[in-house]
Amino acid sequence: MTSPRLQSKQRGFTLIETIVYLVILAILTTMVISLLLSMTKSFYRFQANRRLAHTTEVLLSRLEQEIRQADNVDVINSVLGSHPGKLVLNTTDGSGGATTVEFILNAGAVLIREGSSAYATTTDANVDVSQLIFRSVGTSASEAIRVELTLDDQGSADLLPVNFYTTAVLRGSY
Repeated sequence: MTSPRLQSKQRGFTLIETIVYLVILAILTTMVISLLLSMTKSFYRFQANRRLAHTTEVLLSRLEQEIRQADNVDVINSVLGSHPGKLVLNTTDGSGGATTVEFILNAGAVLIREGSSAYATTTDANVDVSQLIFRSVGTSASEAIRVELTLDDQGSADLLPVNFYTTAVLRGSY
C-alpha cells in the first residue's frame, strides 16, 4: 500500500512543468503569428506589384498605340523634355477625320483626351504616377517619342517607386 504522500505527488503537474509547457506554448504561438503576419505582408506586396504591372502594361500599351498611329506631334501644345509632360498627337479618328489625342499628368494620374471629349484616366486609383516625361527623338528619316514614367503604389509602403521607359515611332514620320 502506498502512502498518501506518494499518491498526492503522482496526481497532476508540478509548477515547473506547468511553466515549461506555457513557455513552449508561447514560443509556438509567437512563431505561428509571425508566420501569418509574414504571409499577409507578402500577399499585400504581391497585390501591389500586380497593380503596378497591370497599370504599366495598360498605360504604356495605350501610349505606344496612339504614338504609332499619330501623324505628328503638336509641338506648340505639347510639353516635351520636362516633368510634368504633356503630349498632344495629331492623328485621325475611325472615320478618317483629323483629331488629336492628348496625354497629361494630373494629381498622380495619367489622363487621356481624344478630340474634344472629356479626360479619362488610364491608371489605377492606388497607383501614383510621380513623373511623366515625353522626349522627342528624331532623325532625318523618322520621329519617335520616348516616354519616361515613375510609378508608385500608394497601398504599399514597402515598395519603392519603379521607373518605366518606352519609345515608339510616329506613323507619319516614315
